[in-house]
Amino acid sequence: MNQRRSREVLGFVVEDIGESQLMELVTVYGPQNWNHIAEKMQGRTGKSRRLRWFNQLDPRINKRAFSPEEEERLLAAHRAFW
Repeated sequence: MNQRRSREVLGFVVEDIGESQLMELVTVYGPQNWNHIAEKMQGRTGKSRRLRWFNQLDPRINKRAFSPEEEERLLAAHRAFW
């Protein structure tokens, strides 16, 4: 059940944790019981599973590129404060 692959990048070992498994477990148990989900996957803590979900895997995350209008608003805000 554990789908782990490792590779070395710049001298560090990077592990590809089974993202589909994490998504499946969140579907079953919901995005709140992270220690229980971590027990089912092994190798990481509930905290690291939660961070992976909320920072990369949650389907509500907007991963599209910024629109030209959004980009201009960001640049204008940056100019105003820097």
